Amino acid sequence: MRSRRSVLFTSSICVMELRLGCALRSDFGNFWSKISKNIISRVNVVSFGHREALIVGDILAYLQKTGQSIGLEGAINGSTALNHKLLMVTANIRHFSKIKGLVIENWLTSSPKTS
Repeated sequence: MRSRRSVLFTSSICVMELRLGCALRSDFGNFWSKISKNIISRVNVVSFGHREALIVGDILAYLQKTGQSIGLEGAINGSTALNHKLLMVTANIRHFSKIKGLVIENWLTSSPKTS
């Protein structure tokens, strides 16, 4: 049987977002320790690289041409999921459904969708 860690992934950009959020808190050290121990240590962290950069460029160009936006971090996270053929788990279905081909699922409602 595979461990949960072997099937759960996050992007290095998500780690950056978590670190930023923690760094802005007055209890930074304690909160970052909890995030590291209870979240980051339980998933595989996928780095942002050359292939993801190419994909995110295409995503951002498409969104700009169609008058849509999801922000740089969202586009980078989406490109990482696309490149590695991973399911994007998010509660923000409307946001990430703008990325063509991205398979998304909201575990709060358990309704898979493909954009």
